[in-house]
Parts: sequence; C-alpha cells; structure tokens
Amino acid sequence: MDNDRKRFAKDSLLPPKQQNESYQLLVKLYQETCHLEHCLLNSYLYRACSIKSAPGEFEKIGDSDNNIRAGIQFERAREWKQSILMVAHAEMIHLHYVQCMLCALGELPCFTLPDRHPTTGNWFIPNWRAHVGEKPNNEGVQVPIEPLSPECIQHFVLYESTDALQDQDPFGPKIMVLFKQLFDFEVNLNIESTLLNVDDEQVRAKLFVALGALPPVEELHFASITDFYLQAVAPLYRQGFLPVGPIYRISLLKLSMKEKDLRISKNVLNFYLRCCMEEKTSKRDAPTKYQWLADCEQFRQSHLYRFAMIMMGMKQEMDLANVVNVKFDAYRQLVKIDHNVTLKDLTAQIPYYFNACYLVMIMWLS
Repeated sequence: MDNDRKRFAKDSLLPPKQQNESYQLLVKLYQETCHLEHCLLNSYLYRACSIKSAPGEFEKIGDSDNNIRAGIQFERAREWKQSILMVAHAEMIHLHYVQCMLCALGELPCFTLPDRHPTTGNWFIPNWRAHVGEKPNNEGVQVPIEPLSPECIQHFVLYESTDALQDQDPFGPKIMVLFKQLFDFEVNLNIESTLLNVDDEQVRAKLFVALGALPPVEELHFASITDFYLQAVAPLYRQGFLPVGPIYRISLLKLSMKEKDLRISKNVLNFYLRCCMEEKTSKRDAPTKYQWLADCEQFRQSHLYRFAMIMMGMKQEMDLANVVNVKFDAYRQLVKIDHNVTLKDLTAQIPYYFNACYLVMIMWLS
C-alpha cells in the first residue's frame, strides 16, 4: 500500500498534503461506488426472484379462475425476469471492476453496503441526487428491497437514467410517448422475427398485419396453450428441480420419451449447438457491416432501455386488466414466517450462503 501511495505522490504535481487528501478522496469515491453497485445488484436480484415463473401462477387473476391472457403474461414475466437478471449480472461485473481499481491503489476490497435510512430502513445514498424534472432532490436516493411493481420499475428507470433525461422528467408525457414508440417497435420486431423465413413478400405482409392486430378479448382463447403448459412445460419445470445432477436428469428425460421424439430432440439439439458454434466463430472480433445497426443493438441492451420496456409492458398488462376490473400483479405474494420455525431457520441461513459467493472474488482480489 505504501509503494502505491509513493507512486501516486511521485506522478502528482500537488503538494504532499494535497496529494494525500486527493488519494484519500479517490479511495473514498471508489468505496462509495462499491456501495452503490452492491446495493443495486442485491435490489435487482431480489426483484427478479420475486417475479412469478411457473405457468400455473398465471392461471388466476383477481377473483377469476380463468385468465385468458395467462400465456402472454407468462412469456412476458419470464422475459422481464431474464432482462433484470442480465442487468444484475452487469452490476456484478461493475462491482468487480471497481474492486480491481481499489486493489490497484493498494487498498482492500470493499463489499460493504450503504447505511440504512433511519425511517424506512432502505439503503440510503445521500450524495446521489437523482431527480424527476424540475423537482429538486436534496435528500439523496433510497434503494429498497421490494417485489416487482410499477413503482419499483420506475425507480429502476430513474436509477439508470441520464442527467438530461432526469431534467426532462423520465415519466412526463413527452418521454412516455417516446417509450411507447420504442415499445411498439419491440412488438413489431418480435412479430417480424416470427416471419423471418417466410419468403413470399405478400404472404409476409398479410401475416404481419394479422399478427399485429389485437382481436377483441372475447376472441382470445388459449385452450391449446393450456394443454401445452400442462403436458409439456409444467412436467419439465418440475423435473428441473430434481435433486440430481444434470446428466441423470437428461437420462430421465430420454427414458420418458419415445424413440421418434428422442430422435427429433437430438436433431434440434444438434442444430442448436451448430448455431451456437457459428455464432461464436462468425462474430468474434468481426466488424459489423452496418455500424448504425450495432449502435441500435447496443442501445437496446442498455439498462435504461431494458427497464423502460418492462415498465411499458407492465403498464399495458395493468391497463388491460383494469378494463375488466381485475388487478394484474407480476410478483409472488410474500410468505409470512412468523410462526414457521423451519422457514425462520432457512431465512437465517440463506444470507450466509449468499455472502459466501463473494469469497471467491475476495480471494482472487487479495
């Protein structure tokens, strides 16, 4: 650590006292960055895990036992969970990079979390002054641990928004119109992707119009999708949690399949592996032909864009639910553990296992 400080002082033109103050300020800012990345990582992980994942969780909505949008909501929620987990993974990488910078200065890694707000108990970062429009923020930013909700996803959009977007109000009418246009673009992009292999232009145009037009709610029937869930997705979902290794799990799947089905699945698996290998070899360090397309895709992968699209998707589902006087929730209800000794013990032990995941990183950085 002393050698790093000497190098820092040697390369600096400041007097010794200001050199030490600058060094201490730099270390403090890196540590505060660690607090920020760490609490966002935990918050994003909790939100992702709070989202419903099984098809059966969408069968009911409100007091109705027949949710006709169960299939769509299941696919959307699964996409939301995947998107938030991707962002959480990026936050892990950010945290790792900041730890490397601290170690380069000769300091110890910092995996502590921000202080809690005295009133709400949320993580509190007083120096972070995220604001909405012209409304000033003189109190800092709180990062809560809550299930995914419209208010929660708005917090995410605010966390990842730029200064310019905050100045314009990310939830004002002008920006919401822009988000709606981007959401419509995503819907059209999904539709076009399903028609990618339709060579006839006229047929493709007709199918695109048919897929893009929303029929009345009464005409939406999902009997076949329900059968698909009950006979295919649900059994595989249960099988995925068997307390056995993946090799044995695949063997069970093979034993339960007929010879013809097994042959088809092998063909699909081989095709998938070939696509993966082609993806790795063709795109590695290869410049894209259309730079604008690469820029657009990079924008679509940004944290702000992902959260904005989740916000618009949740808004659409809630608006459709309000039409028939029901409430749409994407998150699982919390389980009370006040009188359950087993769950109390489990919740006391889980944080130790979770924190142990950081041991590998700490050992590598030490």
